[in-house]
Amino acid sequence: MKKILIAAVMMWTAGAAGAADLDSLAVRAAGIKVAAGIPAAEPAPAGGNHLISGGPVESRFEIKPLPTAPSSREEIAQGLLALYKNNIPADLLEKEIVKSEEFQNQVYSALNSGIAQGKNWPVTTTVRVLAGRFVKETTVRFPSLVQRPGGHASNTVVAKIYERVMQNEYCNYKYPATIMLHHILNEVDKIEDVGKLMAAGVFAKPVIVVVIHMPHYGLRRQGSEEFLNSSMADFRKNMVQLILDVHLLRNYLETRRNVDTTKLSLSGISLGSVMGVTVGAFDQGFTGYGYLVGGVDMANILMNRIRNRPGSEVDVALRDLKPEENSLRDELAAADGLTWLHRYRGKKMFLLSATQDDIVDYKNSVAPMAARLQGQNNALSQKLNNDSHSPTGSAMAKFRNVFWPLLDFVADNALYENIVCGNPANITLPSHY
Repeated sequence: MKKILIAAVMMWTAGAAGAADLDSLAVRAAGIKVAAGIPAAEPAPAGGNHLISGGPVESRFEIKPLPTAPSSREEIAQGLLALYKNNIPADLLEKEIVKSEEFQNQVYSALNSGIAQGKNWPVTTTVRVLAGRFVKETTVRFPSLVQRPGGHASNTVVAKIYERVMQNEYCNYKYPATIMLHHILNEVDKIEDVGKLMAAGVFAKPVIVVVIHMPHYGLRRQGSEEFLNSSMADFRKNMVQLILDVHLLRNYLETRRNVDTTKLSLSGISLGSVMGVTVGAFDQGFTGYGYLVGGVDMANILMNRIRNRPGSEVDVALRDLKPEENSLRDELAAADGLTWLHRYRGKKMFLLSATQDDIVDYKNSVAPMAARLQGQNNALSQKLNNDSHSPTGSAMAKFRNVFWPLLDFVADNALYENIVCGNPANITLPSHY
């Protein structure tokens, strides 16, 4: 096993050494490909860690309400005042409060409507065991609570679960797990490669990594439609959908017997981190939140990308809008993480930032967030890399400086599997054994 994992790291390094930009980080787990002829296997929906051959497997899971009640007008106003640095006319403040309440109502109304239709939500899973037989990929599909006409690709939530194959089927060990939101480019497979490596346990910290395909990305992309586009109303709708998709995915993960629900986190990178702040604010059912090179004040972040990366996907997506920072902030305030930051209380949190980040300015987008989180009794840890938004160095240096700290956070001091499974008290043998 150890030799296989070392070989995987070596092959992954060789395949990823040329990567340069965080938003196109080619973290290629080159040795972790689908193995031909290996049958599918899926943990039983309501059982232990034993494997079932074949697929796809259809089952159901319970949709649950959000654990946090809707925010009051006063709480929303407090967040908006922080976003506008206490410099917002009274009439604009009232307008943004109303818009934020509408955004919030869309989230709760869609979720409550789904629960009213029937708590048991259909889900289909298919499994591939990857080469070397040490990483298993489970593809999860279920209907989104936000539906578009015409059988749109984004109507179905798609997520990939990465976990070790070599699990003791008789041991009651549960793995720390995280749902990861990816970056802005339509290169979900790059983050999936990161998930494979983290889940493989190559650094002796096996975790379960779940990469969700956000609306209009990856397998949910249709035509040239984008999550971020010149219609801010569409963007806010996409944000509502992302919040709900992640919430239902968490509900599903909590039914899997090998997931440690006391160590189930939400994480994100770059734009996935920026949006993750809002997603996590609404879904406070996670036990931890880890955000890589992200922050609050979306308008400032997007304008930085337009100014410093001319011709980038953000520049192209918003070109028809002819954005200006103040007017863009007015459009984004209802979905901005700072507006909803008051909802984070008593959580474990991790922020990784970069001193030379030309996209997410630490002073404007990270420091205010960190101060608020610490003031609300969150257990916040921070790491500041002397680097840019696009990390430099070798592939291993990038993993060590960016994803390894996240891996540490997700693992959360969990006992190693061999320790837990070495105790007979944690072994449950079938009656016919």
